Amino acid sequence: MKINGVKAIYFSATGNTKSVIELFCKAFDEPAEYLDVTDNEEYGCETDKNTLAVIGVPSFGGRVPAIAAERIKNIRGNNTPAFILTTYGNRAYDDTLNELRSIVESNGFVVAGAASIVSRHSIVTDIAADRPDSKDIKEIKDYAKEFKNKLLNSHNINGIENIPGNEKFRDFGGVPFSPQPTKQCVSCGICAEKCPVGAIGKDYKADSEKCIACMRCVSVCPNGARAVSKLALKMVSLKLHKVCADRKENELFI
Repeated sequence: MKINGVKAIYFSATGNTKSVIELFCKAFDEPAEYLDVTDNEEYGCETDKNTLAVIGVPSFGGRVPAIAAERIKNIRGNNTPAFILTTYGNRAYDDTLNELRSIVESNGFVVAGAASIVSRHSIVTDIAADRPDSKDIKEIKDYAKEFKNKLLNSHNINGIENIPGNEKFRDFGGVPFSPQPTKQCVSCGICAEKCPVGAIGKDYKADSEKCIACMRCVSVCPNGARAVSKLALKMVSLKLHKVCADRKENELFI
């Protein structure tokens, strides 16, 4: 197969998934075009069968974030080969890759490869704080080269069957807190502008019914003026540190 370029499509609230997508695309060593579907906007595009689509999302509670799924469904393929990936904070990605495959394949893509990559946890940021590390980066480069060789040496692109996950995706119960403004807030409005789901009001408080706790507002605030309740963060941290103590490794499926 001849590759005429790469179309990278990703949802990345805190920048972790974006960084991994960029590492993969650089290692593919083909001209790349990037489409970030994170912001609260309408998206849509089409790709042809000679373009490689690289599609990435973070894992939220073992699922594709609902807003990311909604936006990716507007991206159309034409028997376009796709490499899908999920990033996760060293707990588990559960059904995320399998769900992403289902979404992507129903939109005209052929999922020929996939990967799960450990990245810094978006809420409890001292979990996997240094990931992807040098070992991860080498693996990502190796994964990309191995997948590219598969494409270049294939006349017909077939979908893969070995992606883990359940047919009935796990329930996502949400996160019982949302970041709120602190006294350092200067009402610059960046958080509201960048919120993927439009959950931040004119008073810069997050609507807990809309907020998906993606932590984008925290990551983009230039004054460090948004935070989760210290008590809530401590409770979540204690729980996650128990299940995230051991280093999880990246996985490639081709």
